Amino acid sequence: MSQVKKALVAGIMIGELGSYCARVEERRRSYPTIELRMCDLKAVQLVREAWGRPALLRGIPGGCPTTTDNPEGRAYVVRRRGKPAANIMKEYAQLLKGHRALERWRKVQAQCPP
Repeated sequence: MSQVKKALVAGIMIGELGSYCARVEERRRSYPTIELRMCDLKAVQLVREAWGRPALLRGIPGGCPTTTDNPEGRAYVVRRRGKPAANIMKEYAQLLKGHRALERWRKVQAQCPP
């Protein structure tokens, strides 16, 4: 990935990244998770590509303004948990340094290590 795309993805992560501890009942474990939820499919697809193409999830209709590109007004979501999330955050740590996205990730990681 080019440095320009990587910087763009980091910028999106700074503004939109969520971090939390996700419980997986069948494994009886919690995993640190990163999630990006946006109304802009193109932005989510860019992040999805950078994160190794995790599943693209669609939110419920009405969560976003309707547009010609998104007539149902759905949010688009990509997430990673456990070691893949840790690897992504390690890769982007330098670009995220000093931003809340990285601080939140570190708190979550301390609560439920991968």
